[in-house]
Amino acid sequence: MVKMEKELDLAYKRIPTGIKGLDELLGGGLLPGRVYVVTGPPGSGKTTLGIQFLIEGAKNNEKGGVHIYC
Repeated sequence: MVKMEKELDLAYKRIPTGIKGLDELLGGGLLPGRVYVVTGPPGSGKTTLGIQFLIEGAKNNEKGGVHIYC
């Protein structure tokens, strides 16, 4: 029962991206422990999104990272 409560608790804790409009669309941010694939044409903001996410985490002294594959 404790494990289930922890899983439910984690399901609602989101990691803010630092982009207000995106966080609103995502219900507060990204879910931890998930893989997100960001795609789009050149110039659509993929790199900017990744950098903004890293900056927000650094400001909050969070551990984590972003993997970028080209």
